Amino acid sequence: MPTSIDIPPSSLAYKYKFLSRLSTQFGDSFYTANSKRFDNNCTDFLHAFQFEYPKTNLGYSYKTNYLPLFCSNANKLGLYAEVVSRFELNLALHLGVKAENIIFNGPAKSFADIKFALEAGIQINIDSIDEFKLIAKLRNSNPNTVFNLGIRCNFELNNIAPSRFGIMAPSEELQQLVKEINSWSSTHLKGLHTHICTPSKRVEEYSEMIHKVIDLADQLFPESPPEQLNLGGGFFSRMPESLKQRWKGRIPEFGDYAKAIAQPMWARYGSDNSPELILEPGLAVVADCMELVCRVTALKQLRNKNIAIVSASIYDIKPTKNTANLPIEVITEEKGDNKQCWDITGYTCMEDDILYRGYRGELNVGDFVVFSNVGAYTLVLNPPFIKLPPPVIMIENDKPIKELRSCDTETDFWQSFSF
Repeated sequence: MPTSIDIPPSSLAYKYKFLSRLSTQFGDSFYTANSKRFDNNCTDFLHAFQFEYPKTNLGYSYKTNYLPLFCSNANKLGLYAEVVSRFELNLALHLGVKAENIIFNGPAKSFADIKFALEAGIQINIDSIDEFKLIAKLRNSNPNTVFNLGIRCNFELNNIAPSRFGIMAPSEELQQLVKEINSWSSTHLKGLHTHICTPSKRVEEYSEMIHKVIDLADQLFPESPPEQLNLGGGFFSRMPESLKQRWKGRIPEFGDYAKAIAQPMWARYGSDNSPELILEPGLAVVADCMELVCRVTALKQLRNKNIAIVSASIYDIKPTKNTANLPIEVITEEKGDNKQCWDITGYTCMEDDILYRGYRGELNVGDFVVFSNVGAYTLVLNPPFIKLPPPVIMIENDKPIKELRSCDTETDFWQSFSF
């Protein structure tokens, strides 16, 4: 049975009837969310780093999945809220996250957003000189308000395409920026931030980055270390063996990243007067915390190819439209022997709406198809294209089924339009 649907092992027929009841209540496609797994992922990730460097904390990346359940759990675990928009910032505040536990990143903050955040005591990581000019303008009109700032740095790394984010490091421009910020009264330059996200996600890339960050911190903060060094996210999540085959070589685990990043921190700083190490995982802690349940609506054969159409689209499970096959389970009412090769396709009118290529097994109209590892970016990048996005529910043995996000009605959707 799908890992997010927490029911005891049982017969295929029972599973089918259980999903049928859910489908009657929530529709022919819906997500399931696993709160316990999210908490375990966050805790395991954090503990792996704290074992190597105790002064470590995480900032949960709201943009990866801003389901309030996950964001609220991250806050209860004592994590920072890492946000990149006023929209996400307001959510964090609504959930009771303290201002000092919010980190405001992103390349396109408006003056109004900057003003709101800084006056509330929220840390802003500066992404550009033009953004700094907006902060300087605000500083002149608010000389007594304490500003909490960080600087996003853009490093050149071996065999990695240049990033478009941050301020070039090292550079004279960066040195002048630090000098000017340090000349301001009531301003706290808390530290340096960076982030890389490459398809390989190799530990060697993070090892190179942390050494560059430490060297830069020594240059910019010669008298004493900064309060924090933030290496962002971009880490692999936990995944089943079938999904690991998509990449060449061994998939790093949380402990591998911890050794590559936290051990150099300990070697340089130890425990006395040491900066806080911050990581900002999103995909790493939430990818395997959601699954999508949908139904087979039609079967057909076209030019010797078997096509199964389901009540979901590629946007529901792979909004970036990558071609990897995600882990899959088919729940049928009665298992037979008619196994064939199928392309499982979505309800949209796009030719590339293919959720799974080459599924080998039996499929019947009405069967349930469950896709795993769909927790990252699906909720936030899911457009109302042809159908409105599916609802999200949570199922645990000891609790009633809870709807975490309802499916918008047509009335809800059209309210924002003028007629």
